[in-house]
Amino acid sequence: MDRSVPPVPARVLALLACVTVPLMLAAALTTDPARHQTLITAAALVATLVAGQSAHRVRSPAQLALFAGIALWTAGSTVSSVLLLTDSYTAYPTLAEWLWLSSYPAFWIAVMLMIPRWGAGHWLDGVVACLGVAAAAAAVLMPKLTTTGLPPLGTAVAGAFAIGDLLLIGFTFAALVIARRPASTEWRRLAFGILLLAGTDLLFALRMAGMADVAFASWMDIGWIFGLVALAVVRPRCPRAEPAVSRQPLTPVLASAAALVVLVVDHYHRVADGALWLAVAALALGVARTVDAARASGRLAEAERLALTDDLTRVGNRRRLFRDLGDAFERGAGAHLALFDLNGFKALNDSQGHAAGDALLAEFGLRLREAVAGVGSAYRLGGDEFCVLVDANAQDALARASAALRSDGVTASTGAVVLGIEASSPTQALRLADARMYADKTRN
Repeated sequence: MDRSVPPVPARVLALLACVTVPLMLAAALTTDPARHQTLITAAALVATLVAGQSAHRVRSPAQLALFAGIALWTAGSTVSSVLLLTDSYTAYPTLAEWLWLSSYPAFWIAVMLMIPRWGAGHWLDGVVACLGVAAAAAAVLMPKLTTTGLPPLGTAVAGAFAIGDLLLIGFTFAALVIARRPASTEWRRLAFGILLLAGTDLLFALRMAGMADVAFASWMDIGWIFGLVALAVVRPRCPRAEPAVSRQPLTPVLASAAALVVLVVDHYHRVADGALWLAVAALALGVARTVDAARASGRLAEAERLALTDDLTRVGNRRRLFRDLGDAFERGAGAHLALFDLNGFKALNDSQGHAAGDALLAEFGLRLREAVAGVGSAYRLGGDEFCVLVDANAQDALARASAALRSDGVTASTGAVVLGIEASSPTQALRLADARMYADKTRN
C-alpha cells in the first residue's frame, strides 16, 4: 500500500509564489548577466529551502534525492552568480558546470524511486525507451549545440549537458511507460518541473551555439525558476509493489528501431559521438530485454506445465483434461475419451502401505503415457481414477491403455465415449463415460 504523504501546505505554496514571482519578473526584465543570474539563484535558494523542509518532514529516499538535485543545481547557480559578479567567468568549465552536471543523477534517482514496479522487464522497457529516444534526439540536436572556441574538455562538458538533458526528459517519459498508471498530481508536477528545467537548458545551449539571436540574459531563463519551484513542491509517495502485467514489448522495439536508424545514418553521415553511444547502449539493453523476456517466457511455460500436471504420476490433471477436451471438440467429432477406475487398488494400498500404492500409481502413469504416446494424452483425475483422450483413428490405443493398468491383482474398469457423436460437450462426455465405467465395474 502507498504510504500517505501530506501535500505541501497551501500557506507554503502562497508564500513560495509571493517570493518567486517578483524574482521571475525581475530576471525576465533585466539584461545584465550578473544580475540576471543572481535573481535566478535567489529563486533557486527559495525552492531549495522548500524542498529541504519537505525532505526533513518526509525523509523518503525519493524526496531526499529530489532535494539533493535541487540543492546541487542551486549550488551551481550560486557559484555562477559569484563568478559573474566578480567578473571571474574566464574559463569553461568551472565549478558551476560540475555542480550542475552532478544534479542530473540525483534527479534520475528521484524519478526511479517514484516508479511503483520493480520488475526487470519493466525497467528495461523504460530504460531502452529512454536511450533510444535520447539517441535519436541527440543525433539531430548535438551538431547544432556545438559551441565553437571551447577547449576539448569544455566541448565534452557542453555535450554532457545536452546528453544529460535529453536523458532526463527521456527517462521521465520512460517512467510513465514503466509505471503504466494514470499520472498523479505528484507525477504531473515532477514531469512539468523536469521538462522545464531540461528544456530551458537545451534552449540556453542553442543560444550559446549561435542558433538563436538572443542575449546571454533572456526572459526564457525563467523556465529554470518555474522548473525548480515545480520540483520543490513535489511530494514523492512511497510506491507500492505491483505485480507484473502481461504486455507486448512495443516500446523497447520502437526505441531499438530508433537506435538502429541512428547507427545506419552514422554509417553514411557521421553523427555526434554522444548520439552514437546512446544508440549502442539502447541496442545492448534491447538485447538484454529480449533475453529477459525469453527467460520469463520459459518460466511461465514451466509454471503452466506444472499447474496442468499431476505431481505423483506426471500425467495431466483434471484442469489439463478439461482444456484438452475443449480443444478436441473444436477440432471436430471422432476423438475417444476413456475413464478408468482401478479395481483392487484399495486392498493393495491397505496391505502394503501408501508408499507401495503411490509407487504403483506412478508406474501406471508411466505405462499409460507410453500406451497412448503419439496418438493421445493420459490424465489422472484423482485417487485411483485415470483417463485417456485419443485421436479418432486410434481405437487400439484404448486397449493398450486398459492393459497398462493391470498389475498384481489390480485391474481397471473402463467407460469410453466418442466425442461429437455420443456427447456434445466436455461435461456430457465425462458424465457418460463415468456412467459406463461404473456399469463395467458393476458387471465385474
